[in-house]
Amino acid sequence: MSDSSSSKSRIQFDTAAIQNRLRSIAKDLSTYAQDLPSKLKQLPAIVRSLPGRLNATHRRLMN
Repeated sequence: MSDSSSSKSRIQFDTAAIQNRLRSIAKDLSTYAQDLPSKLKQLPAIVRSLPGRLNATHRRLMN
Protein backbone atom coordinates (compact mmCIF):
# COMPACT_ATOMS: atom_id res chain seq x y z
CA MET A 1 0.00 0.00 0.00
CA SER A 2 2.79 2.43 0.82
CA ASP A 3 4.38 1.73 -2.58
CA SER A 4 1.16 2.77 -4.27
CA SER A 5 0.81 5.99 -2.27
CA SER A 6 4.45 7.02 -2.77
CA SER A 7 4.13 6.32 -6.48
CA LYS A 8 0.95 8.40 -6.55
CA SER A 9 2.60 11.34 -4.76
CA ARG A 10 5.58 11.14 -7.12
CA ILE A 11 3.23 11.31 -10.09
CA GLN A 12 1.49 14.35 -8.58
CA PHE A 13 4.88 15.99 -7.97
CA ASP A 14 5.95 15.26 -11.55
CA THR A 15 2.68 16.71 -12.84
CA ALA A 16 3.23 19.90 -10.86
CA ALA A 17 6.80 20.15 -12.17
CA ILE A 18 5.57 19.68 -15.73
CA GLN A 19 2.88 22.33 -15.26
CA ASN A 20 5.46 24.79 -13.90
CA ARG A 21 7.77 24.07 -16.83
CA LEU A 22 4.94 24.56 -19.32
CA ARG A 23 4.06 27.91 -17.70
CA SER A 24 7.69 28.95 -18.01
CA ILE A 25 7.80 27.91 -21.68
CA ALA A 26 4.54 29.77 -22.38
CA LYS A 27 5.99 32.92 -20.78
CA ASP A 28 9.16 32.61 -22.89
CA LEU A 29 7.13 32.11 -26.07
CA SER A 30 5.04 35.16 -25.23
CA THR A 31 8.21 37.23 -24.85
CA TYR A 32 9.60 35.93 -28.15
CA ALA A 33 6.29 36.65 -29.88
CA GLN A 34 6.36 40.25 -28.61
CA ASP A 35 9.95 40.69 -29.86
CA LEU A 36 9.27 39.15 -33.26
CA PRO A 37 7.87 42.21 -35.09
CA SER A 38 10.92 44.33 -34.24
CA LYS A 39 13.26 41.47 -35.21
CA LEU A 40 11.46 41.07 -38.54
CA LYS A 41 11.84 44.80 -39.23
CA GLN A 42 15.61 44.41 -38.78
CA LEU A 43 15.81 41.47 -41.18
CA PRO A 44 16.05 43.37 -44.50
CA ALA A 45 18.98 45.45 -43.22
CA ILE A 46 20.71 42.31 -41.95
CA VAL A 47 20.23 40.57 -45.31
CA ARG A 48 21.52 43.64 -47.19
CA SER A 49 24.65 43.70 -45.03
CA LEU A 50 25.49 40.02 -45.59
CA PRO A 51 27.46 40.30 -48.86
CA GLY A 52 29.79 42.95 -47.42
CA ARG A 53 30.23 41.00 -44.21
CA LEU A 54 30.96 37.80 -46.12
CA ASN A 55 33.50 39.59 -48.33
CA ALA A 56 35.23 41.06 -45.28
CA THR A 57 35.33 37.66 -43.60
CA HIS A 58 36.65 36.05 -46.77
CA ARG A 59 39.42 38.67 -47.07
CA ARG A 60 40.42 38.11 -43.43
CA LEU A 61 40.55 34.36 -43.95
CA MET A 62 42.63 34.66 -47.11
CA ASN A 63 45.28 36.93 -45.52
